[in-house]
Amino acid sequence: MAQETKKSLLPELKEEERKIRKAAKELDINLPETRGPFGINLIALFFLVGGIALVGATFTDIFGLRTSAWVVIFRTVVGAVSIFISYGLIKKLRWSLWLYGLLLIASIFFNPILSVLYVIVLVYLVAHKNVFKKGRLDSFLEDIWGKFLAFTYGLAGKTPRESKKYDIITIGSATRDVLMKSQEFKIIKDESFSTGRAECFALGSKIEIKDIVFTSGGGGTNTAVTFARQGLRTACIGAIGEDIDGEEIVDELNKEGVNTDYFQRNSEEKSARTAFSVILVHPSAERTILSHKGEGQHFDVTKIPFDKLKTNWLFLDSLGGHYDLLEATVKWAKSKEIKIATNPGSKELEHGIDKLKILLENADIVIMNQEEAAKISGIDYKKEEEVFKFMDKVVKGIFIMSKGPEGVAVSDGKNIYRAGTPDSPVVERTGAGDAFSSGFVAEYIKSDDTEKAIQFATANASSVVAKFGAKAGILIEGDWGPWPLVKVEISPLN
Repeated sequence: MAQETKKSLLPELKEEERKIRKAAKELDINLPETRGPFGINLIALFFLVGGIALVGATFTDIFGLRTSAWVVIFRTVVGAVSIFISYGLIKKLRWSLWLYGLLLIASIFFNPILSVLYVIVLVYLVAHKNVFKKGRLDSFLEDIWGKFLAFTYGLAGKTPRESKKYDIITIGSATRDVLMKSQEFKIIKDESFSTGRAECFALGSKIEIKDIVFTSGGGGTNTAVTFARQGLRTACIGAIGEDIDGEEIVDELNKEGVNTDYFQRNSEEKSARTAFSVILVHPSAERTILSHKGEGQHFDVTKIPFDKLKTNWLFLDSLGGHYDLLEATVKWAKSKEIKIATNPGSKELEHGIDKLKILLENADIVIMNQEEAAKISGIDYKKEEEVFKFMDKVVKGIFIMSKGPEGVAVSDGKNIYRAGTPDSPVVERTGAGDAFSSGFVAEYIKSDDTEKAIQFATANASSVVAKFGAKAGILIEGDWGPWPLVKVEISPLN
């Protein structure tokens, strides 16, 4: 029983160790490296001894040459490679497995019997692959391999999935969120606040927090997770600091299968921090967000390697108001015939309709809430038909206007699609808009069906608000939630 308990705790202990090491790195504290599995160290010792023996035999051959020069060269190369493999295994670097694989292939031709032993060792190493970490040499080898695949398939007029052409790339905000819920949070009416209401708690008191959750947030990462869980090959580009919060965001995305190679990390200033939000959740599911923008406001268009990016779709979320980034990204996408979906942030909308035309006229899908659409069009938000007519003149693709708990209205230039929301529980609303936006785009990419896209988007948003945090409720491929699909009413646009 004790042994089983110990095994069940191992994953949690390893996760805690990883977090401690990240924190220590941020504080410039050097911790001793863990030894890792005994078997890997034993294999490393075998390669070290064997490598030294083979290299040492070279000197014997030089002073008393009894074999051909080719045998001497081969023996020396194998010896040197063995020593390098030993070093990589000791340091738990992933490239040592690549090098071992090459040595295994060579052994098949020169010593088939020994190659059987090599295969057994390889099986053991692959079984413990999670112990190995990615080094600089790994990135170099992966880049070379990607270029080789792109070149060879390019000659055949094809683009392989392995050549890193994504189904969709998201560019947007990335934050570290902490959500806190308490029965002692109160909502009061007060016209001095911009919303006419305030979420309050007793000044100078100690308040019990019943629920607390640490997670990643931000429109860029939230939408990326929906795309990845829907089976789309996804990459995310965001701006973070060189701190533990930024690393946690990247780790979460990597676990979801989202590529994070193009994230921007600011390491020039010690004070550079990843964007951080404290979300105070009222028992009614309403919430107040305390937001520190951090590095999220320092998006740098010059750091985005457009020449390396290959994708069918691009999703633009909040870009921190950087118009140069918005303009350059849209121009690049159109030059490559990449389809664009966007849910512009408040700072993008502040540029006004004239400056935003480059985005709205070139986007295939534009998503806004009712207040945002009314503000940018200058039309009363209650006059829904007029807002749609105005936006249809500007937006060449599909225009989506979300209306919160009331549902959504969608125009494709010919028809207006309207749908409500299912009778589902609401725990808190963080990430609902991102879940709807990404849910619509994901299903539209897969089925090219506006009605189905509305139904899945609504199901995804309903699932998200039923759980704590912006990502916990995001649906996986094939799951449309436990509630009946919403009915979509279709009428011609007059």
